Amino acid sequence: MPLDGLIILDAAQRPILQSTNAVLYDQVSVPCNDIHLVCALSPPTDPLLGIAFLNAFITVLKAYFGDGVNAIALQDNFDIVYQLIAESLDAGHPLTTSPNALRDIVTPPSLLNSLLGGQSNAPKPFTSPIPWRRAGVRHVNNEIYFDIVETLKALVSRTGNTLSSSVRGRIDVDSRLSGVPDCTLTLSNPSLINQPAFHPCIRLARWTSHQSMSFVPPDGKFVLADYQLPQAPPIPITLKITSSSGKFEILLTSRMTTHIMEKVELEIPFGSPVPGLRGIGSSWTWDARSHVLRFEMPQISPSGRYALKAEWNPEATPSPAHVVLVRFSVPSHTFSSLRVSKFTVSEEYTPFKGVRGRSEGQIEWRW
Repeated sequence: MPLDGLIILDAAQRPILQSTNAVLYDQVSVPCNDIHLVCALSPPTDPLLGIAFLNAFITVLKAYFGDGVNAIALQDNFDIVYQLIAESLDAGHPLTTSPNALRDIVTPPSLLNSLLGGQSNAPKPFTSPIPWRRAGVRHVNNEIYFDIVETLKALVSRTGNTLSSSVRGRIDVDSRLSGVPDCTLTLSNPSLINQPAFHPCIRLARWTSHQSMSFVPPDGKFVLADYQLPQAPPIPITLKITSSSGKFEILLTSRMTTHIMEKVELEIPFGSPVPGLRGIGSSWTWDARSHVLRFEMPQISPSGRYALKAEWNPEATPSPAHVVLVRFSVPSHTFSSLRVSKFTVSEEYTPFKGVRGRSEGQIEWRW
């Protein structure tokens, strides 16, 4: 069997649920909130198969128990989780991992409560010919929302030169359309999409011939496409860092001229406890477990600056590592300027359509 089973651990690495007693010589794990999902592998199984299955199963858990799924929710619904494992993994092979298909087989917690309260007819298994969409979907308000999210990951040297940089994007969709809608999505600049990975609902022939996305969407939230930009943009921030005994200073400057940066975080690892540490310039916290100093700024205006400073006992031996980790988010902006130019639905109704973009950044700046 390629995948010998699934084990779910809590924050203390104690098993909550497990479908195998196999000795875990080969394993892969993926974190989710306060739990870890571990998959046992039989050689010579590719570890990427286990990671892909764990990510798909996390999507299933979030569809059943919400984005904040945690150890308590799984313990309270262990019978449902075991059913999901049984349907998702058959004799070591991934089987049904679509939340829409699983809802016809495994009753969600809220529906189970109503059944116990008086209703007796459970949904029939596999009632839809489309594996990723439930049959008989009806919504009072027909609407669909597209979120274009692009993430920049970069490594910058102490001289300010970019050593590596790449941008990965995805198109998140929240579909609430009735019936079996046949949708067509046209982008204004599809040539920017490089190395795409599509949801199974996408008709690849239409994309190859017309560079448009034709699909019957699942009901609810899903990722329509992942892609990579052929060329990464310039780094949207600059850092100027100076240090001396017992203190260091950081001057953070935004290179965005028209957009506000939000949720800006700077992390400086120390590696050991730091007596008398205090931060100046913005809200800051100290992680005593990982020995990391974290500055947090709610937003930075276009071309704005933040002067940050940290001080500690100069007689203490700890010193900051020569690296600063920067995270940020830019609303209503994408690095590629990707836009939705047209969206059509085959049904008689005209749905409400919403499109928004967001850029995120994770930059490691050495000094």
